[in-house]
Amino acid sequence: MKDIGGDNMTDYRHFDVGARIRELCEERGVSHKELQKKAGITPKMMQNLLENQTENIPLPSFAKVCNAFEIN
Repeated sequence: MKDIGGDNMTDYRHFDVGARIRELCEERGVSHKELQKKAGITPKMMQNLLENQTENIPLPSFAKVCNAFEIN
């Protein structure tokens, strides 16, 4: 598994989650909709992640996205 952001990733709220998700989707040829379904999160939650509205997103939802990308 790959590390999403290096050793300094102790607080995901200070990380540009949306940009990283878009980058990974592009690299892997996966649409946002495909990722949302694979991760098992709601469309609204996916939208919030892409727009960096992460303050109300539970950590397990981030874990689902990471698992869908096979990263830790």
